[in-house]
Amino acid sequence: MCFVDSSAADSVDLSAAAMTRYECSACGNRFKGMGSKLSCPDCQSTDLKKLD
Repeated sequence: MCFVDSSAADSVDLSAAAMTRYECSACGNRFKGMGSKLSCPDCQSTDLKKLD
């Protein structure tokens, strides 16, 4: 059985989360992401470069 408490989701402010810009070395796609295990949303490559 799986139970998800949705009441906590209302109190999370995602706009305050620090998003970092990345560029994919494989296809050149630029996107924002966060976390330590990112991949390009276009080609799924993990060869990413962090942008300033």
